[in-house]
Amino acid sequence: MRKDNGRLIHPDASMAESDTLIAARAYHKRGYLSVPSLKGAKGPTLTGWPDLRLTETELPQYYGHGGNIGLLLGVPESELGDIDCDVPEAINAAPWFLPPTDMIHGRPGKPRSHWWYQVPSGLVTIQFRDIDGTMLVELRGLSQQKTPMQTLVPPSEHPSGERYTWDAKGHPARVDAAILLNALEHMAACVLLARHWPSPGSRDVCAMALAGALKQAGWSEPDITWFIRTVAEIAGDEEAEKRAEQGFHTPQRMAQGIPVTGLPTFAELVGGDVVAKVAAWLHLTPSDDGLPITITSATADGLAPVFVRPPVWTADELLEAPFPEPLWIVPGLLPVGLTILAGRPKVGKSWMMLQLAQAVGAGGKFLDVDVPPGAAWYFALEDHPQRLQKRMHDQHWEPGLPVRFGTELFRTHDDPYGLQYLTQLIHDQRPRLLIVDTLSRMFPGVEQNDVGIVTQVLTPLQRVALEKGCAIVIVDHKRKGVAKDVVDDPLGSTGKTAVADVVWGLNRERKTGAATLEITGRDVLECELALAFDPRLCCWFSLGDARTVQTTEAQQAVLEALSTLDGRATPTQLAQILKDSNGPSSLHDSSNVTKVLQELIERKEVEREEKKGREVYYHLLTCEMADEASDAACVPGDSWCDVDRGDSCTDEAITQ
Repeated sequence: MRKDNGRLIHPDASMAESDTLIAARAYHKRGYLSVPSLKGAKGPTLTGWPDLRLTETELPQYYGHGGNIGLLLGVPESELGDIDCDVPEAINAAPWFLPPTDMIHGRPGKPRSHWWYQVPSGLVTIQFRDIDGTMLVELRGLSQQKTPMQTLVPPSEHPSGERYTWDAKGHPARVDAAILLNALEHMAACVLLARHWPSPGSRDVCAMALAGALKQAGWSEPDITWFIRTVAEIAGDEEAEKRAEQGFHTPQRMAQGIPVTGLPTFAELVGGDVVAKVAAWLHLTPSDDGLPITITSATADGLAPVFVRPPVWTADELLEAPFPEPLWIVPGLLPVGLTILAGRPKVGKSWMMLQLAQAVGAGGKFLDVDVPPGAAWYFALEDHPQRLQKRMHDQHWEPGLPVRFGTELFRTHDDPYGLQYLTQLIHDQRPRLLIVDTLSRMFPGVEQNDVGIVTQVLTPLQRVALEKGCAIVIVDHKRKGVAKDVVDDPLGSTGKTAVADVVWGLNRERKTGAATLEITGRDVLECELALAFDPRLCCWFSLGDARTVQTTEAQQAVLEALSTLDGRATPTQLAQILKDSNGPSSLHDSSNVTKVLQELIERKEVEREEKKGREVYYHLLTCEMADEASDAACVPGDSWCDVDRGDSCTDEAITQ
């Protein structure tokens, strides 16, 4: 290998096809500008490398040697920016604070340490350091002299000998610079506090002092709770949940006029230099004496949701993109995303949701489907704790399940519907399932016939559900009358079902436990399940496909009569055999038998033959279909319930 006018030239560059060259071509195809350097080197040594703009034909000359490769940052051609997480606390905090992106890389010693974004050009590098000068995290773009910087990317080799690899090799998310900086400042403050979190014995006081300071700065209770819990978890505090409770308790004490500790105590525990940096990064205004002891105002926007402009793919890139398979909470029935369960009042929707929460928490069965275990939240906005407790006893809940309940949502003047509260809860707790029962109680006063309003209030929930791998189920009421399509069932605007990923429609015949659950959605196969309610266990169970299960008494009698006559008969013959066997009296008339046969034709269970003479013959499409119809009326069994738990609720319970 030799140098020619500052370029690195491989002696057989035209023949070489190194991993670096293959990668360079891929980066060039995406519009990124690359910079070569020697293997194991941290940065380029070529003179004038910030101005290097390689063409595709020049790539073999620079990368045939198989050295390292970097991407230029802050240039208008690609608008790339890199967030470099330098310490373990920053790597752990990044998923909690940074906007999602599909371009992340690292090395074995520091996996997922580089998060890539597209940011409007001209972004200048910003560094966040500990009080001892240790680099915590930096947003890399242009240097302070406004020249491009670079970051090594796979398959480069770090000076330690470790190879860089892609943890997510999609496209970088496009983010506004101000939003990215706001997220990074909060992340840096969290990392710094985690590194200086006090030893056991004073942590609760520290959390209280931090909560008081942030509340005085104008932060909301959910923001404070989320931030303190994240700091404690990153610090390895085993009682992070207990610390987070100060986010609610401390503001409540302040509202009641009860004295609480604040920044003076906080500074004593973590150090005044630490508090000064946190105050600067969170834009907390210090007192007149220059020390951040009394916060008088705040300009930070807290942990507001980050809106990221999605990337754009070419057709080939989209065809080749390695997207993961859809995530299921209940395989085949309930995927990740937003689901709406619609049903008339008193048909058993809440019983079904309680049963679903129990199945997820226990890792049991729901409608005869095995459910992977996970955490669940259930906001029963129409119930009170005593009723929930009774119903849990009726369903024989076991202790220790990771399910939490609420009968109210946390609402503020700026968040009247609790959307920010739920969003942050999902970010924080990462539940597999979150149920809100009902939509009307969640959005009081919302005009549900206004498609614009309905779309606006539901879209944030749908987005966070998909982003965090959670299934959000919102219980809703059906409109009056009978809708021809389950999508038209929910009360109000069809904007509800337009936003939802899945729609469930629960229909039940009054005075019976028989029902159907109709399911449709983007990633589910449309189906209609026949259900029955067991009053012993206060649970729903599946009888199977409603098309083969739900036959009327008359249809069942005709199918059995046809089977007796070897699967082929005329209406007259069927009427006679039904009369001889004391079948339904209405079917002793051949004209009524003909009507039932027509229903079975529509169900594709019977076929009409061409008329020959005075009689018309009908035959079963398959004898097996008749057998299945006869066997369909099954009873509850061990397939959906682990043990026989005995009688526990009345027949009327379903309507309560």
